[in-house]
Parts: sequence; C-alpha cells; structure tokens
Amino acid sequence: MSEVIYKLDPDGDIFLVLPKVPESLPESPLDIDGSTLAGLSGSRIHSESAPESPNIIEAPREDNGIIDTLQDPPDAEGPLLQIRVSSKHLTLSCPQVARTLQSTFREGNELRSQGHVTINVDWPALPTLILMMIIHRRTRAVPRALSLERLTDMARLVNYYECYEVVAVFSEMWINALDEKSPVPSLRDEERQLFISWVFQNNTMFAKSSKYSLLHHKKAMQTDLPIPRRIQGQYPMSPTPPVSGPLLRN
Repeated sequence: MSEVIYKLDPDGDIFLVLPKVPESLPESPLDIDGSTLAGLSGSRIHSESAPESPNIIEAPREDNGIIDTLQDPPDAEGPLLQIRVSSKHLTLSCPQVARTLQSTFREGNELRSQGHVTINVDWPALPTLILMMIIHRRTRAVPRALSLERLTDMARLVNYYECYEVVAVFSEMWINALDEKSPVPSLRDEERQLFISWVFQNNTMFAKSSKYSLLHHKKAMQTDLPIPRRIQGQYPMSPTPPVSGPLLRN
C-alpha cells in the first residue's frame, strides 16, 4: 500500500497515520489545491441530503486520548497519509490533546520515553489534514469555502479537540461562504447547520437553523451529530427559538 508523507513540522515528534486518502492527493503539501480539500462539487456549497457513510460520521470510541490508536496501520483501501506534526503546536491549540499527552495513556508514555509517537487516526483524512495545517500555520492551501458536509466534519473535529480559538478566523469565513449560496434547505442540512453554529458560536446561523427546525420537526430530534441534549430537547415542543444571546458550549 502506498503512503503519502506530509511534514508540517520537519522536526515534529508525532506521526499521524490516516487511511482512505484520495488518490489525487499530491506527494507534497506545497502542491495541494484548496479545491481538493474543500469537498465542493463544481460551485455547490451545500451537500445533497444523502446519508453519510459510517466511517465519516462515527467519532472515535476510545476514551484514552487523541484518537483510536492501534499497533498496526489501519486496514483500508487506497494510500495512507502520514502527517508529521508537533506535540507543542497540538498541546497549545488543543486542550484535549494536552490532557492525553500529559496523562499515563500509551501516547503520552511513548512520547516521553522514545521522544516520538505514531498514532493511527480514525477521523476522516481530509478534514484532519485541514485542521493540522491550520494548527501548524500552513494555511496557503486551506480552503476559504467548504461544503456543508466538510464543514460538519470540521465542526466534529474542533468540538472533539476543543480547538475553537485556533480555527476562529477560518470558521467565520466558512460560515459566511455557506450563507452566500443557500439552496432550498432540508431538515438534515439544518441539523448540520445547528451543530456547526453551536460549535463555532455563530448566533445568526443558530437562530436561522433553530427556527427551521422548530417549524419542521414533527417529533423529537434524532441525529447522529453530537448536539447537546438540552438543545435537541427543544424540538418540536418549544414555540420560539430555544437560545438567544451568546451560545454556551458547556
């Protein structure tokens, strides 16, 4: 199986291994076209309402750290992507990573004893690459607009790693780009926007998606997105949008 290696930090001490990488991904991060990462089809910003595949929507199940870690590389078709990154950058940007590496979990122990650690990643490859590029300030190829599905994946990652601040400028651009092209919404798309707006604390999008959900949810919201229960529980009973003013993540 072929492997693409990206050194976002040539002296980095963490090696992330991601499966199921598109064959079109270039051998060097300097050659990446933003459109490859954006998840857009032509000029479309919003995704179709087709169901997502399990490997996209399922968050890592391990409680012991950064992501699910294995002794052997993931068994998957297509090339692997190895990203060399810096534990210093990750711990400064991601409280969840900092807690993991400072604990007695395998990742932290191996990093302290050997000076480096290899971690197999369960998250989708391209959103993870986008996040790592932002954290390591390799932002030339970071898309300024994302598909709704790709932005949902980014929100999942940001929420899991708690790295809200480091992506704040980009998340605002991504949300504004969604607003520029708004097709007839679907309930699934509005649930995604509800989640995105909660993660990135965008009150305007939250109010809009809340209003749509209140009007169209005929029964209690059931979604695979990690939307807090206190927000899901507002639908369909509440007669007005459930949150006004600043949003609270916790």
